[in-house]
Amino acid sequence: MLSIMVDLNSKRLIYLKVFLFLVILLFAKGLIIAQAGSWQISLLLQYQISKKQKQLTHRIDFIYLKLLIELLLRTRGTQ
Repeated sequence: MLSIMVDLNSKRLIYLKVFLFLVILLFAKGLIIAQAGSWQISLLLQYQISKKQKQLTHRIDFIYLKLLIELLLRTRGTQ
């Protein structure tokens, strides 16, 4: 199968990618502040989103670990 994804080797492309991420971040932050009405409420909202994201990441990591253990136990049982 032909792989479309390649490693970024060019410093210019890496800097462009960082710049685009920062633009997206600032745009999203501006939208949140505009929607919330004040920067204090937007900070609290972003804190809660970050907290939920960490909880979700830990849940996903646990699910993958559980699947890996089950796979290892199944392959070990067949040998």
